[in-house]
Amino acid sequence: MGGRRRFEGRPERRDGSAFPVEVHLLRMDLQGEDRFLAINRDITERKEQERKREQIISRVTDAIVEVDADWRFTLVNEQAEELYDTEADELLGRNFWDVFSEARGTKFEDEYRAVMESREPTSLVDYYTGLDGWFDVQVYPTDDGGVAFYFREVTERRRQQRRFEAVFDSTYQFTGFLDPDGTVLEVNDAALSLGGVDREEVVGKSFWETYWFQASEKAQETAKRAVEQAGNGEMFRDEVRMQGDDREAIIDFTVRPVTNEQGEVTSLIPEGHDVTERR
Repeated sequence: MGGRRRFEGRPERRDGSAFPVEVHLLRMDLQGEDRFLAINRDITERKEQERKREQIISRVTDAIVEVDADWRFTLVNEQAEELYDTEADELLGRNFWDVFSEARGTKFEDEYRAVMESREPTSLVDYYTGLDGWFDVQVYPTDDGGVAFYFREVTERRRQQRRFEAVFDSTYQFTGFLDPDGTVLEVNDAALSLGGVDREEVVGKSFWETYWFQASEKAQETAKRAVEQAGNGEMFRDEVRMQGDDREAIIDFTVRPVTNEQGEVTSLIPEGHDVTERR
């Protein structure tokens, strides 16, 4: 009667050093007699790769989950256990879609299955009802035909972002964010409304090249000077005549530097108040 077993061992070389091997033991019936065939394979390189991978995973702060080509869990790290409030042993070998059935029919399922099929990585940020939170997920194909998920909960970050956006766009003053070199990162609705422009028309441009400062060369030079002064860590303030959608406006204009703990300027905040009627 035939049979097959697989196990790992650590035999010794002639010099006394041990090395890992994978052993396949086959039981065969030869002319009515039991015989055994042992096939040994040196798996030193594979074990070293596994060790390095485990070291990398242990250092990563993200939750990590891997599934095979049949969507069965093959890896669940400690961060994922904590997030799921479930031990890895309770998940390994189970079908991903059975465990996270609420992900079916969502953007998560669309993106995950796309990576499984295309073998191209992707990323997404979305809300998952099963865990009642927002998640930033990086999805990668694995060498064994499965998929790996690196993810972190960003619910609080999303809440803070929404609160910021509510404040940012509810003020009547003109406000924005710039890189230290003056590249526009964001502007609020009040500023866009003044110029009658869309966000896409200004984000990514140098501040002094945006529509608002096209009223005159003096306005452009003022914007350049403001960025340079704030970029050096000093707040700039002056009045400037800006180009609006249907009029020119006199603006009480400031640019403030934002610094990190080392005192380095990381961004600039331009602000403006329309004082035309006071003139």
